[in-house]
Amino acid sequence: MKVAATVINMDCEPMTRESMEYLVKNTSKDSFVFLTDNGSYAPPKPTYDYFTYYIQQNDGVNLVWYKLKTFLEERNIDVLVCCHADFFIDEENWDHKVQQAFEQDDKLVMGGFVGSNEVGADGGRGGGTHLGFIGGTYRNGVGSFWKHHGKLLTGVMPAACYDHCGLIYRVRDFDLLKSFFPDSPPMHFEDRILPVAANYYGYHCAMIGIDCDHLSGAKNSGMENYNNAVKRWLDKIGRKYPEDGNFDHVAYIEAERQFLGKWRDDLHFIPFKVFDDYSIKTQELPVTFVPRIPGFIRKV
Repeated sequence: MKVAATVINMDCEPMTRESMEYLVKNTSKDSFVFLTDNGSYAPPKPTYDYFTYYIQQNDGVNLVWYKLKTFLEERNIDVLVCCHADFFIDEENWDHKVQQAFEQDDKLVMGGFVGSNEVGADGGRGGGTHLGFIGGTYRNGVGSFWKHHGKLLTGVMPAACYDHCGLIYRVRDFDLLKSFFPDSPPMHFEDRILPVAANYYGYHCAMIGIDCDHLSGAKNSGMENYNNAVKRWLDKIGRKYPEDGNFDHVAYIEAERQFLGKWRDDLHFIPFKVFDDYSIKTQELPVTFVPRIPGFIRKV
């Protein structure tokens, strides 16, 4: 099984370069490391240290991994790890943990380094947040220790939802995962909608514990680019621009509407918790939850 890992850059080159330094340093030679430039107005120049894949136009962060589908398939990549530009991996050979997790569980379609084994009624992570933040110091900022956010994540444990800062996708299931979020806005709630849908349809999602940090703030470096992506999206769906100029809020509200409207209000699947054996307990259903059958299903 072949793992690839990438940092997604959008006009955030200084932080991206540092994130890539850690990724190159700590990833084993068994995996493929590359940079993805998501339509930056000032794209980073190529470097001999790693390959750079250039996306022509930034359409946001949601589903950016899907644009890499052909690129990954041509290189026989089985699992893709996507990191934000302000996400730092500080554990040697961390990719072996990812590889083993996906090799040992054929039903595993998604992974993440920060997540929760439950989703609350408000769509949040409830009290089940797990992570492996080490609180390191970097050129571009200082991380915060895991205990300030939740519980220490070690090993592999089932996930109900994630934080978008570091997500993992099985490449053969790209079309399946994309079908879970067909009308996605440029940003927000992909880290909730995809794993919730996967759990609902009987697939597995897992959190994988590694030493890492998330500084936050990378998005602010590319706000003009991101806002223009939201404008194109609003034009596409025929909606007016927000009078207050808060384009990010418009995308957030639409993504939240899709998430809670379907999974809480219509299907009553939220709130729910997933246990160590991947069984699920919802507010209205017993622990032995019978997964639904999606229109697009992979036999496992």
